[in-house]
Amino acid sequence: ARCIGRRSSGKDSDNQGESEGGSTPAASSQGGWLAGCLPLCAVAVVGLEIAEAILPAWELHQHHWRRAFVGSLALKLLLLGLTLFLAEGMLKRSYLKLLGPIAQPLILFVHSNRFARDVLISAVILWTLAVGVVLNTLNEIICPKLNLHQLLIYRACPLPKPSKPEA
Repeated sequence: ARCIGRRSSGKDSDNQGESEGGSTPAASSQGGWLAGCLPLCAVAVVGLEIAEAILPAWELHQHHWRRAFVGSLALKLLLLGLTLFLAEGMLKRSYLKLLGPIAQPLILFVHSNRFARDVLISAVILWTLAVGVVLNTLNEIICPKLNLHQLLIYRACPLPKPSKPEA
């Protein structure tokens, strides 16, 4: 409830510049109304998008129409990607500030999807690297003289020195 109806000041809507990533000033992290509730909104929006994609197609799954179920999910994902692409394009236009508060749901939709995508990609990178860190730590504990990482990098045997031809 912290972010509902919260606005910092009127200066956000007066600013015409764009902050990083092409986002609008109203959603920037410099005190915009969206800055405080973006993680919560991202979870809610992505959860509703997943429910909206799966629940209508669940009947196809119940009838064992697996290909139709997968096809409907692929169609939903493609339409979501197209909608996000078009909405991001609208955010970059100068007429968005003329819409005022009508544009806020569009801004919320785009930024919450961006935030959720960034968090998901960061989590995948974190957990992928965490496995490597655990394996490297175990390697250092079990075999301190043999570094498996170095063994994987330098996997070629040393080449013999070329012999000098006799004249």
